[in-house]
Formats: sequence, C-alpha cells, structure tokens
Amino acid sequence: MIYRDLRDVGLPFLTTADPQFNEVRSQIFMPPFAPSPEEVAAESVIILNQSGQPVMAMSFLWRWIDQDGQITPRSHSGASSLSQLRIPDNGGPGQLRFNPFLPGSKRLVTPSGVFGDNSDVLPPEATKTGFVGGYGGGRSGKRRGEEELRLHDMQLDSAIFADGLFAGPDEMGLFASLEQAKSEQQRLASEAAALLRVGARFGEVFELVRVAARIPPPPPAPRPSPPGQNRPTSPMRNNAHLNSFASHAVRLLTFADEERRHELIEWFDEQARSAEIKLHRLKKD
Repeated sequence: MIYRDLRDVGLPFLTTADPQFNEVRSQIFMPPFAPSPEEVAAESVIILNQSGQPVMAMSFLWRWIDQDGQITPRSHSGASSLSQLRIPDNGGPGQLRFNPFLPGSKRLVTPSGVFGDNSDVLPPEATKTGFVGGYGGGRSGKRRGEEELRLHDMQLDSAIFADGLFAGPDEMGLFASLEQAKSEQQRLASEAAALLRVGARFGEVFELVRVAARIPPPPPAPRPSPPGQNRPTSPMRNNAHLNSFASHAVRLLTFADEERRHELIEWFDEQARSAEIKLHRLKKD
C-alpha cells in the first residue's frame, strides 16, 4: 500500500504499521459510532496537524485494486461550503471544538469517515458538551467483491489552510470548483442583499437564488483503470458547493417576513464575505 501525505506543509500521516499508531489513536476523541480499536481498518491513517495554523478542509482519495489489476477510486471531500473556509469572527474555544482542524490536533482517517475533534488542544472548559457533530463522512472503499479488493494507494488530495493556502495534488479538481463557486456565490449574495435593501419582494430574491439551489446530479461512476494508467478523477461540480449556500437561502426566503428583512440582509452580506477568501496554491520550486 502506498500512502501520500502532505508532510512538506506540516500534515504527516501515521499508518497502522507505525509503533506510535495505537497510542496516538487513544488520544483522539471518538463518538459512539466510531470504530473500536479492534475494528480500525489496516488502511486507516492518523493525520497530524504540525503546520502551525488551522486547516479548514481536507480531501482524501483512495484507490482500490481487484485481482485483475483494475483500479476503483473512492473519494471524500471535506469542503462542503465556502462558509466552512472562514473561522467565525466570534469563534470562541467552544465553537472550535470540531472545526477547523487546529494546530497540534490529530484525526483518524478511515475509508468510511474522518474522526476526532480539537479536544486534545483546547482548554477543558471548551469540551464539556457531548458529541454534537464533527468532521466526518466519506464512503467505504469496499463495495462489490469486498474480499477481492485491496487498497492500492491513499492520498491527502488537498488541504486548505486558514491563510488560503491550497496544497496537494488535487486530482479531484477541488481548487477550480471552489474558485467557480466563490465567484457565483459572491455575485448572488451581493445582488440579493442589494435587492433586499431597496425593498424588493422576497419572491424576487427567491427567484434569483432558486436555480443555484437545485441539487446537482450525481457524478458518473468512475471507470476502473489499471495501475500506472489511472485517469484523474473528474473535477467536482462547482454547483455542489454553491448548492449549500443557495439551498439555505431558499429556506430562509420561503419563511421570510418584513420583520426579518434586516436579518436576511446581514446573512447575505456574510455569505458574500465568505466568498472573499483568497485561495492560492503552494508554489513549487
């Protein structure tokens, strides 16, 4: 198995073969539905944030190989919306328990999800509440012919830092997808706020954002290819990121009344600011 981390920017892996793996894993907060130590798949890794700054989102890519040498990719993108890429202006310690991935913290990355929180680096009073969410998700890498598949390679495909640095090979096309979503979200949010300020009807603003709120169709199933001839994963659709903003906007406008007009203006202004984050790629020598 081949593992590709981003240790050059402070995000190294510990694999299950590392003597420290079990000890470090015991320091990671695990919710009730997380795998037990005995159930942790051999393909799992622990990622350490040694970068010195928060990581706002990470994407992982697995490639599974069958007995005929055919590769089936699986992916997990942690960037669900542009708002996730900004630290809240009033973000106290308690609000930072799960996101972003703080310096000095660690996460357990498995084919079925990413587990952990920032309780290992936050003061005790910030982590008194129980499990209320977390940076997780993903899909199991083994589906058909489970006994015939093994992991060929796994990589940290991208990482987005608080200063806007975007690192990683980005075979999933996340950088381009987010750049497109940023431009459209800023336009829609700014136009919506401007319309509300001049007294536009809520239905007019609803029509502005309605199209962007349509759920995008699922991407086509990846076609397998032999090792050494792996086709890049299709770029992620930009409207998938835009959809999170637009769907929430539609819900707010559906139940809006004049008493909440000012709140709506503030929310759209905030969404426009969320789209202002300047992403920049890691410069190569």
